[in-house]
Amino acid sequence: MAKISGEEKQAAEFCITHDRDYALTADLFGFTSQQVYSWVRKYHAAGINSLRHERKCPRELSDWVTENKQLKTVNLKLEMEAVLHRKLQQGRVYYKCLNRTVSQKQMEDEKLAGLITEIYQAQRGIPGYRQMKIILDRRYGLKYNLKRIYRLMRVLGLRSVCRKKKRLYKKKTPSEYVAENVLNREFSSDRQNEKWVTDVTEFKYGSISKAYLSAVPDLYGRNIVAFSLSRRNNTPLVLDTFDQAFQKYPDAKPLLHSDRGVQYTSRSFRKEMKRAEVCHSMSRVGRYLGNAPMEDSKES
Repeated sequence: MAKISGEEKQAAEFCITHDRDYALTADLFGFTSQQVYSWVRKYHAAGINSLRHERKCPRELSDWVTENKQLKTVNLKLEMEAVLHRKLQQGRVYYKCLNRTVSQKQMEDEKLAGLITEIYQAQRGIPGYRQMKIILDRRYGLKYNLKRIYRLMRVLGLRSVCRKKKRLYKKKTPSEYVAENVLNREFSSDRQNEKWVTDVTEFKYGSISKAYLSAVPDLYGRNIVAFSLSRRNNTPLVLDTFDQAFQKYPDAKPLLHSDRGVQYTSRSFRKEMKRAEVCHSMSRVGRYLGNAPMEDSKES
């Protein structure tokens, strides 16, 4: 059987003295577990003589080899100590984390994070960390640092929903489709179906969805004559509302007052007003009080 020597001898001796731990020996010496196993088997088969060098080396070379072996032995011990030190440190960290108690600040952060999440959901994701600080201060009397609220919202993944800026389109209405302000803020009425007012109200639901309500209140009693709901703010929405109103009161010839919205200045709406023989009145541009009863009904 072939003899082994050098590093193979050290590897075989180390493996035998360490309960034949082939994996540990292979990692430390840079061999494979199969090689270490083969050398240990040869060592047992041929004895100690199989681990000696077959050729004699010169004295200087022999001294160098001896010194090299000693250094390798020292390095091996140091490596083993380093491995054991890392293992011990890992054990210490594990038990330290296992026995660590939650600090007062961490408990407070958990409660604050729950409150922030509740407010964020109730406000439909609108407030950012600055507005969240104002809400906590004014509604709950809680004063926290702005950076702390920012850190918690970042950990929770809560960000303000940025709404798109509404573009303002200014469209000049042709003069032939603008009615005079016949009502002129005379909001009192002595009989039913004498004066109607109308407008379209926008409602938001969900995160980005919108709905539009077209209504026609009667200034006599301020009751709603007809209304219609749609996802689009257009002329068919308004026409549908007045179809319901005239079906309910087919003989009505009221004074109808509205703003100068594009629905009320359209050709289709004007045609419908002429067909129903209704006198149309319009507020001037930018005059909120010109259609005050309708604006009040929106708030209510």
